[in-house]
This record gives sequence, C-alpha cells and structure tokens, in this order.
Amino acid sequence: MKTVNIILKLLKNVFREPEPFIDLLSWGKTNCKKKLCDGITFYNTSECNGFKISKNLNKLIPEYMRSKTGWYTYSKWVFPIISLRKYVPEIHDILYTKAIKLMKRYYWKEYEIFFGITLTKGESCSKDEFMFLEENKDKYIANYAVCEFYDIIPEGMVGVFASVGGKLDYDIKHIFLVNTDEYLSSIEYPFIINPSKHTKIDISMIESRNEIENKIHGIYDSILLYL
Repeated sequence: MKTVNIILKLLKNVFREPEPFIDLLSWGKTNCKKKLCDGITFYNTSECNGFKISKNLNKLIPEYMRSKTGWYTYSKWVFPIISLRKYVPEIHDILYTKAIKLMKRYYWKEYEIFFGITLTKGESCSKDEFMFLEENKDKYIANYAVCEFYDIIPEGMVGVFASVGGKLDYDIKHIFLVNTDEYLSSIEYPFIINPSKHTKIDISMIESRNEIENKIHGIYDSILLYL
C-alpha cells in the first residue's frame, strides 16, 4: 500500500494532450523507481512519470492501447493499469479507480472499446468536446480572443480569432468583433461565430499578414480568453 501511495502522489500531474509513447529513461536521471509487482515498474524523473511493462505482460494489453516499447508515460499509464488488472492482483483498487476516472475523461474511445459501452453526454469531457467539434465542424469556432488590437476593437468588444472547425491556425484569416459579455457567456464550449451577426474585420485594413502574426505573438499578455 505504501508503494501505491507514493506512485499516486507522483502521478498527480497528468496531461490532457494525447502524448506519444516515449522511453522515460531518455528524460534524464530517475528520481524514484518502485516495483509494483513482477513485470510492472514505476519510474519518476524530473520531467515525467510512467510505468515500464515487461514483454510478457505487455502482450496482454489490447493492441489499440499497447505501447511497442512497454513504456506508458504521462496519462497513458492508465492503459496497463486497467487492462492488466485481471491478470495482476497487485494492482490496488485505489490505483485502478483513479485510472478508470482518467481514462473515461481523456481516452474515451479506448474506454468505450475496452468496456463495451457508449458514454453519454457529461460522462467524458474529451468526448463531449469531440462531439461538439464534430457537430460544428463547418462553422467558425473561436481559437482565442484579445481585447486590445490597435484601434479596431471598440470598447466593450473583443476581437475573436476563429477558424472553421476550431482548428488553431496562426495564419490568421478570420477576425470577428463580438460583445465581451456575449463571448464570456460561452463557458462550457468554445464560442461559435455567427457571420450574420458578428462583424468580420478586414485584415487588409490593418497591416500585412506577417505583421499581424508578429503582433499576435507579442500580445499574449492581453489575451482575454484562450481556448
């Protein structure tokens, strides 16, 4: 139980982004190494946490969750903990329960396949976001907004940088004026632009595209909301 508590403490920082499977030892000196059981070892470095799974146990992990190297880092540590539970009694309930919550939240596709269920709205933030973007893939979705951009943004408005489907694109082509209160009211999902309601700013009236991009990189301190 002591080993499990140490591992849980070191795993408290998980990342939402879909990270690649990496060799943890390439991240530098190991600060902590704990053997959970034969074939499952936890590693901690100054940059990253994760599990190293033996070849025999790694073969038992479903292919859609399996790392070819046996390393499961960042939030992908949930894959071996969940899929090997029935083979490895040493995987404690507390560790397994935490893995279930994280997998449902961030890896909903793998969760649905593994457990043979379909998650409903509100059960997984990553699935909710995916469904939102799918349903609005042909609309302008806000990437971020600024409240100061030369003299083109009137008081009480924000300049919303948006792209079709919400794909972040630093080659800015679409900037819209939106009432600040209206923009901030969209807190659950990214803001959707209504071209018939929200005025599009003519970029050619401001400056060249390169100058705009340079300006954007220099005004992050004034970003009102970053999605």
